Amino acid sequence: MLKTFNAILKNNSIQWLDQTPDINLDSSVKVKITFLEEEISTSETKSNGQKMTDALNKLSK
Repeated sequence: MLKTFNAILKNNSIQWLDQTPDINLDSSVKVKITFLEEEISTSETKSNGQKMTDALNKLSK
């Protein structure tokens, strides 16, 4: 069964947003990456950082 995990790809690294997949980091894992939106500028990322923090705090409660 295929599972979907939300993440951000930045500087060739993946930052998991919600759940973290249960994987063995010592082995290779086949993945498919789908880009959902256009790249955003650094200034937009910084301005959305507080919004993301607020949203994640709400979700954790």
